[in-house]
Amino acid sequence: MCHGEVEFTSRFGWLNKRIRLTVHALPGMHAIQDRPVAVDGNVVVRPMMYVALSYDHRLVDGREAVTFLVQIKEMIEKPARLLLEV
Repeated sequence: MCHGEVEFTSRFGWLNKRIRLTVHALPGMHAIQDRPVAVDGNVVVRPMMYVALSYDHRLVDGREAVTFLVQIKEMIEKPARLLLEV
């Protein structure tokens, strides 16, 4: 085990993780898949991707975590804003 890491096992025994104490949040992006969504009262199929964020609740408030995820969502949906820094 490296300096700055903690290893733990859950009470169920199946979860065995190593956490770096310097990492406060880990974003995750799932695969893009066609999913049914409602658009103007109709069900249509659109490409969707789930975005998740695992974070240390002792260091990061939920409000800031959600704000970060919303910003990631907006950058993915409108990449021109990222390029133009708008």
